[in-house]
Amino acid sequence: MYDTLFENDLPVRNVSATPLLDDGNIDFPPIGDDDGDHHKGCDWSTSYCNQTPTYRVVFSLPNSKERDPDEDPMIFCQKHYAAWLARWVLLHEAETGCPAPPEDHFLYYGKIA
Repeated sequence: MYDTLFENDLPVRNVSATPLLDDGNIDFPPIGDDDGDHHKGCDWSTSYCNQTPTYRVVFSLPNSKERDPDEDPMIFCQKHYAAWLARWVLLHEAETGCPAPPEDHFLYYGKIA
């Protein structure tokens, strides 16, 4: 029933496993192939949030009213929007040395229309 493993004589039990999904009728898409359908929830990155996003932040190009093509719009639930924006307002200047207000960095921020 038990064999030994290598030279340290640890007991190892030989067992076999039966797959739970062994009927072969399930057609999973390839990993990484989501056909553009990806996470549609809150973008809060500190922990998982499954709340429906109701607020968004769209970055603008510096000194411009055009959307920054290098930054994807972020969408948040109400709680995480407030937390993210508060953190940004409180720490942006200290972290970057930029004293500009949010209006100079965001094309749009607020409730999703």
